[in-house]
Amino acid sequence: MMGSKQMSTVWLVALALGSASAFQPLVFPTQRRHQGLQQPVHPGSLSRTTRAVWSRQPSLFQASPVQDDEDDRAAAFSETKEKTRLSRFRQRVSKFLKKKLVVAVFVGSSIAGIWTPRPAEASAPVMAVPKAEQRDPATDALLNHDRKMVVKQQQELQEMNKRAREIEASEGTAARSKFEKEYKAQKEKEAQDRIDAVTQLKRDLLDQGMDPFTTIEGQRQVILAEKGVDLGKVPGTMMYLQKQLEGGKKIEKSLLYKQAPNRRVVKAMVEDMKNKGQDPLAYFDDHQEQTQTIMAMTPVAAAQLAQKYQANLEQYGQINVPKEGEMSVKEKMEKAGVETTAQSVVGSAVEAATPSSDGGGAGIAGDADTATAAESTTEEETTSVAPPAAKKSKKANTVKIGGAEIPVLPLAGVGVVAVGGGGYAFKIMQDRAALAEEEREKQFRLLMGMDEDEDTQNSPGSAPALEVVDDGLGGLDSMDKTEAPPEPTPMPAPKKKRRGFFGKKNKNSRETDLAVLVSEGATAPQFAGLLAKILTYGAPGRFPSVDRLPGDMPFQEFELEAAKQRLTDSREEAGIALEESAEVFANVVNCMLIDIVDLASSTLKAKDDKVTVDGIGVVIDFMNHASSLYDSVAGGTVIEPVTYGGNLGKGQLEKMYSAYATSGMMNLGDMDTDFEARVSLLQDAFQISEKKAQGLTMKALQKNMMKMMKDGDMEDMMKQFGGEGGLEGLAGMEGMMGEEGEVDPEQLKESLKMLKQMKDSGAFDPSELEAVKAQFRETYGQSLDEVITQGDEEGVDSADKELLDLMKAILDD
Repeated sequence: MMGSKQMSTVWLVALALGSASAFQPLVFPTQRRHQGLQQPVHPGSLSRTTRAVWSRQPSLFQASPVQDDEDDRAAAFSETKEKTRLSRFRQRVSKFLKKKLVVAVFVGSSIAGIWTPRPAEASAPVMAVPKAEQRDPATDALLNHDRKMVVKQQQELQEMNKRAREIEASEGTAARSKFEKEYKAQKEKEAQDRIDAVTQLKRDLLDQGMDPFTTIEGQRQVILAEKGVDLGKVPGTMMYLQKQLEGGKKIEKSLLYKQAPNRRVVKAMVEDMKNKGQDPLAYFDDHQEQTQTIMAMTPVAAAQLAQKYQANLEQYGQINVPKEGEMSVKEKMEKAGVETTAQSVVGSAVEAATPSSDGGGAGIAGDADTATAAESTTEEETTSVAPPAAKKSKKANTVKIGGAEIPVLPLAGVGVVAVGGGGYAFKIMQDRAALAEEEREKQFRLLMGMDEDEDTQNSPGSAPALEVVDDGLGGLDSMDKTEAPPEPTPMPAPKKKRRGFFGKKNKNSRETDLAVLVSEGATAPQFAGLLAKILTYGAPGRFPSVDRLPGDMPFQEFELEAAKQRLTDSREEAGIALEESAEVFANVVNCMLIDIVDLASSTLKAKDDKVTVDGIGVVIDFMNHASSLYDSVAGGTVIEPVTYGGNLGKGQLEKMYSAYATSGMMNLGDMDTDFEARVSLLQDAFQISEKKAQGLTMKALQKNMMKMMKDGDMEDMMKQFGGEGGLEGLAGMEGMMGEEGEVDPEQLKESLKMLKQMKDSGAFDPSELEAVKAQFRETYGQSLDEVITQGDEEGVDSADKELLDLMKAILDD
């Protein structure tokens, strides 16, 4: 654990660094030597002390008067003594502060180059970027519940062990072993009962047309049963929002109201499967994307499909019209003595095959029947239809889990249902996170040049195609239009928004799909294809889609002049002007920049920032490579700059930028000579304003410095600045440490004001202030509160009173 002295050091350094951006660039003491005495004192020079007693005179220095009269000398001595007494508070505080701020002053002045980056040649206008992702309150609620459950389980285990020891002491080892086996068996039974109860809950929800895997209310009830957390009561979640809509005056905006026809479609599908002896729970678990498509249908289309399915169920016992010469499910069940009913429940012993996606007869494939139903045309096969389970009792609307009755909320009671939402079901989140991690690993290996395979297959676990759903919905065209309500005038389809959550399109509206640029009908597709291939030499192996374009690669080894000539010849053959070729160039670079930045984002989950720095280095190398080719196709043409226009959030872009920008400051010995230009290029490409860039760099630098100070590596960083001598090896820095003199009162006052502003803005918490107080007492044998109280008791002038008031305001809890 970090000691109090180290903690206060980190605090003061963070304050100085955090506020440095609000002032002018910091000035070294050697630059102050020839400034006039009347110049305003900069807060950054706080650690520089004077060599004379403070005075109320304008000058910082004052010579002692030489008087012939002994009384005058005595008076002067008395006055000097009084001034010395009044400055006691300043002396203690300044000694405490100046040593802590010296590192901040130096580091702050060293990163001035990063704060004022040069404009990039192929940069971008500052544009809106997506908001940073925020923490999900539903996830937080689940994690908090899991932590509580872990504590509870540990307590139960401790109690069990205590009881086991008592039994062993009183009855022997055999009795303890028996007790432990019984305890384990009981826990296993409770766990299995909980699983069975959740499974039954899912079946009951499906009977109501509520899919437990994709619908918001279904997810809420399953999470409540599995985890014991009602996300409908967690503010900030979509489930909570839906619940508020249910209880308010805008019920028509709730999903429960809007998706009522969609649920009737699902309910009809469930009845169809149960009549055929199939397990609807297994089917809906395996076909979640199809279910999502059904739930996304418009109310009119869903109502028409539900009406069709219900009519077929009543007539044929299935949602599809049987093929000519085929026996319907209703006829089979009647022949077997089984009554078709919408309330039939598949028993736990039913082990029917999941409907095949090509048959789609589970209710999605329209007039196409399932493979099972298609083969069941003989009398012998009618006996394979599963018998109905016992009718549900009136208590079937509750599920007993862990000794508590969990209600299965009926959908009919709109005013009673606790409608939730938030598509943050725990299981779905885990599945998607696993797929995302697998894709991230694949992208990371590609970015780092470790994956030579060109995998064109879909990612594992991807849901089946949705053609089955489309076929099912296509059956609407064959319905009698007189039976369906009149269809309203369709609304125009919304335009696609490719960039950002705000829907703001890039000013240049450039293409984001390279396939469009190289397709027939595009402007100079051969030129665009050649350009894309040449651009891949800037990041070899990172663009497998470009490598698959028709034609061989232009070079075995890249040659800049030869590449420029090839592009010039291709442009002339295409017969396009410089302005057109410049835009084609910008569009191709735009597509490839999105791809490689998205690849670089796969490094953000790595524990070491160096991995991200290396990934961004690949991105910048590609950008510089593209810039070197621009003049060959555009000449002096001026175009809208190219910026990142993909779907990454602002937070992800800022993390990559801050990691790269800080890397040079923390490793000066390995910093590239053009590091400043590379940082500037990245800043413009990511559309990060200068003020924001300063804040990101400062925040990342603070984090790294605190880690180094905690690990005891601060001296190593200082050696990077001043050589083996550390801080003492820095020429001109010795004056910053001061001697026994005092700091200028104006300097101290400005610095205290700065700290007060930082406190008011919430830049540091009260615990850090307590650490500072503790270090002051340890260093000077007297607390800050005692110094302030002593100053009040002894009496101070107006200037010192202002300093005392500032210090009180800072230390006041």
